[in-house]
Amino acid sequence: VKRYFTNRKAGLIMALLGNFQPYLILIIGSYLAMYGFITFGTVIAFWLPVWRFYSGSMNFYYGTYMSMASWIPPVKRVVKFLEEEEERRGSKEISSFESLELRNVTFRYDHEDVLKNVYFSIRKGEKVAIVGRTGSGKSTLALIISGFLRATSGDVIINGINAEEYNLPNPKLAYVPQEAPIFSDMTLKDNIILGRNVDEKELLSAIEICELKELMDKLDAAVGRGGAGLSDGQKQRINLARAVLDKPYVIILDEALAAVDSKTESRIFRNLYRNLPETTFIVISHRLSTIMYSDRIVVIEGGRIVGQGTHKELMKTNKTYKELVEKQVITEK
Repeated sequence: VKRYFTNRKAGLIMALLGNFQPYLILIIGSYLAMYGFITFGTVIAFWLPVWRFYSGSMNFYYGTYMSMASWIPPVKRVVKFLEEEEERRGSKEISSFESLELRNVTFRYDHEDVLKNVYFSIRKGEKVAIVGRTGSGKSTLALIISGFLRATSGDVIINGINAEEYNLPNPKLAYVPQEAPIFSDMTLKDNIILGRNVDEKELLSAIEICELKELMDKLDAAVGRGGAGLSDGQKQRINLARAVLDKPYVIILDEALAAVDSKTESRIFRNLYRNLPETTFIVISHRLSTIMYSDRIVVIEGGRIVGQGTHKELMKTNKTYKELVEKQVITEK
């Protein structure tokens, strides 16, 4: 990955200058953070004032003076968070994976507890689904597990060692979000491998696992601006293929295939579980077919874990889960 950013630095700078929009900055910044080149705090600290600028358009100039008092304090809070995050970042690399635990974890943002006293554990090779209503804390939990966010209180334990001793975030704990950045004016193949030393067999395996065979004859073709010509579902599958090539110990999918039709998504999960039997999977999804592939389902409500079990068990014993299914928050499609 480092080789890619060295060889392609000029191209990326030109792409950013040519597409300098706040959401593009957020997407690309998040992707750089995922691979450890910058921190998530850096992304937010840079993005917030840019977003303020673009969202206000010409009215921004008129209201700049009056708005300073409202947006400078949050930026200061983010910068403070960034500084603290850098100080707490460890140096230990993740050379294997056996288990991960969250012990009494709380995450607070702007004086509000997003996660509250969460206990969670997962072992090597286990497949766990996380479900809940919008805003229940699912993505926050995923970001803490992957190392993008640090818990306000409580402990995250990886292989029996506190996560603060590790260099996180790390591609070995692969976080795959719903947003799928595509780099313009690069070939499709380059968009997948991102400068890594990948042999043809590994690339073809990732393509097959992620059901991208329909793009095989376009691997050497340049991708248009913003991934023109690619569907949202194809972009998401490309993003997943990138993670697969990293050979991670844990893959965390946060609605990562939401734009893919349910039949294709089912095939992809079957491929993942069959071809990566020792990989640990944490899946956030609203699709019942995806959830039922899991060994265990974790139910989150209001920032708390309120139930765990199989679909059949939870339908009998967990009111929250039953409501999610009956009100079609969890659906077949």
